[in-house]
Amino acid sequence: MNESSLEKIENLNQEFLEISENEYDKFIHFYDNNKNFIEHIDINQSEQHLYLKLKVIGNYGRALFLTAKFKEAISSLEEAIKIMSSKNLTDFYYYEFLRSIYGESLYFSKNYKKAKDIFLKLKTDFPEKRIYSSWYNYSHFRSLKWITSILLVIGGLLIVGDKYINPDNPFVITIIGITVIALTILGEWIIKQLLNKNHTIAQKEKITNPNNGYK
Repeated sequence: MNESSLEKIENLNQEFLEISENEYDKFIHFYDNNKNFIEHIDINQSEQHLYLKLKVIGNYGRALFLTAKFKEAISSLEEAIKIMSSKNLTDFYYYEFLRSIYGESLYFSKNYKKAKDIFLKLKTDFPEKRIYSSWYNYSHFRSLKWITSILLVIGGLLIVGDKYINPDNPFVITIIGITVIALTILGEWIIKQLLNKNHTIAQKEKITNPNNGYK
């Protein structure tokens, strides 16, 4: 980078440091205003370039996540995670935090299969932290939601088609259909209650220090 670019790096870093970590909208605005320059920072140029790009992109993803812009947060969090992985920075607490909110962003964006994969890795890496097992179970449950839908459809078809399936005694098929629907709904409710109870307990262990030296 030329001298003007290096000066821009310094100014950008200073402007970043002046934003409070709780000023999410202000930080999003800061990133959007400097997006083109940030995206073209060469992380191989120096440690200063690396850490500036990492902390800006990572905190941008965090700000989007904390303002419930989950779909928008995914790409930034994914990029920050890739940077840390490529530079062997995976032992930092910040790496765990980014993976955690990346998984949650995928979950709340209804990408349950990918979220499940992320939380599977997290719970494997941190078996002592119940929060990741809890998120994995949530994601796994949601990814199998199609089974519930199929059972409800089958139950409905049995009720509607009872007189055609067993015209001599249609109420038997209707009862079977109602039973299928009732058991499906009850089973789903019980699983949700168990998941919610476990998640409430595990939530107490949630990571609370997102920056860990990167601000």
